[in-house]
Amino acid sequence: MSDAYTFPRERRHTLFFLEQATAYRPVYLDTEIDMSQVIAHRKVCSVKRSYIAYVIQAVGRVVARFPEANAMITGRLFPRLSRLPGVDAKFTLDKPLNGQRIVVSAVVRNADRATLDQIQQRLDYFKQREVTDCPEFASLLRLQRLPVWLGRWMFARAMRAPASKGRLQGSFAVTSLGHQPISRFVPQVGATLTLGVGAIVDRAVVVDGAVQLKPILNLTLAFDHRVLDGAISAEILVDIKRELENYRYEEQAA
Repeated sequence: MSDAYTFPRERRHTLFFLEQATAYRPVYLDTEIDMSQVIAHRKVCSVKRSYIAYVIQAVGRVVARFPEANAMITGRLFPRLSRLPGVDAKFTLDKPLNGQRIVVSAVVRNADRATLDQIQQRLDYFKQREVTDCPEFASLLRLQRLPVWLGRWMFARAMRAPASKGRLQGSFAVTSLGHQPISRFVPQVGATLTLGVGAIVDRAVVVDGAVQLKPILNLTLAFDHRVLDGAISAEILVDIKRELENYRYEEQAA
């Protein structure tokens, strides 16, 4: 007797995404980030802010300084590099739908200019709502109801155009398992830049010749080698590290 069963309709969008992701040519870099300044900032805030909000803000500001990273490959016979219309961040959420746990994604628009509060409000909006209660997920629910062949074709078509790709999937992605004791997370690439966020762990590090205990975040960058080379990708990751380790934004803690 076979144990096979029909692939869950609720996860079809993930299947379509992964099929499209096979076109990417990912290379992975990682770094360790001292989160002391971010943690200090969180402590003086009257409103709870997630670490993902800080990461999204940092990545958005760095990507704005590297416009070549805010691009994607279009065309096969005649490949072109196409800039995306905005610096938009995709983030992922674990959600229930019809008794099935699924991964859904949402987008923070203009992450390069958004304040920390604006980013956090966007995160909270999606975290606090069911998939069926969010108008932003209406197209995803429609996609799931289509025949598999048609859903696959429509998803692929949307991902080929910079405007719809940016609107639905952002121009870069941040995905996290930091709420679990996962120290390092190598993400599935689905954009020119995809950041995998692990847990923050206290570790002994040497600072000016002395051993100190520091809250360390492992951050992994997956970049599409078709769009970017390793040297510039390393610069991007190092700049993200600097943004978080030297958290000096002008926003007042509130």
